[in-house]
Amino acid sequence: LLCGKVLRIDGDGNAHPGNNPPDGFDKRIYTYGHRNVQGIDFRPSDGRAFTAEHGPWHNDEITALVNGGNAGWDPAEKRGGRGACPDKYCGYEPNQKEGMDPAVRAAYTPMSDTRFKDLMPAAWNNNGFSQGTGSAAFLKGSNWGIYEGRLTVGIMGIAFGDTPPGSRIDIIDIAADGLGIKGIVRMPLGFSKRFRGLVMGPDNALYASTDEGEIYKITAE
Repeated sequence: LLCGKVLRIDGDGNAHPGNNPPDGFDKRIYTYGHRNVQGIDFRPSDGRAFTAEHGPWHNDEITALVNGGNAGWDPAEKRGGRGACPDKYCGYEPNQKEGMDPAVRAAYTPMSDTRFKDLMPAAWNNNGFSQGTGSAAFLKGSNWGIYEGRLTVGIMGIAFGDTPPGSRIDIIDIAADGLGIKGIVRMPLGFSKRFRGLVMGPDNALYASTDEGEIYKITAE
C-alpha cells in the first residue's frame, strides 16, 4: 500500500537503489507515515527534500525528509491513550470536539507521534491549527536578496471553527539542520487567494496557481 508515502524512483518507475525503507516495505518508499503531503521541494543549499503537509484541522507541518524516516501519522484507535473511534479511524475525532483547546486537540491525534523511534520531527507546525498548507517552493536567485533559499508555502485558507483564515504565501527561513525555523514572513501581495501550487520559473520568478484557475507571476521587485 503506497498511501501516505513519499517515493524515490528512477525514470522507469523502479526503486532508487539508495532507498532504505523498513523491512517488508515496498522498495520505492523513501519516507512513510504521512497524512496528506501537498508540496515537496529540495533546498538549493544541500539538496535536502522538505514536505508541506495538511493536518486534520490541527497542525499543518513542514518536515525535512530522512531516508527511511517516519512522519509519525497514526490515526488508529486505542493507541496513545485514545479509545474507540468511528470506523476505527481517529484522524477527525478532535474536529468533533467543540471548544477543545487547539494544543489539546493536536495532542489527541498528533501529526508527528513521538512514540515512533524513527520519527522525523517537523521543522514547523501551525500551532495547533490547520490552515491548509499547499504547494511549497524554495526561492532561487540573488534577485530575492535575503530571502534567497527560503521556503515559500501556499496557505489555502481553510478556516473551520476557531481556526483563523489563511489565504496567503508564507516565507519560512528553515534552520540549517532542518529541525526548526529561524523566522517566518508573510509575502506582501496586497490580496488574498487560495494558493494551490507554487513553482520557481527559469526567470527566477515565483509562479503561483490558485483555486480560481489563475496563475500569478511574483517577482522580488
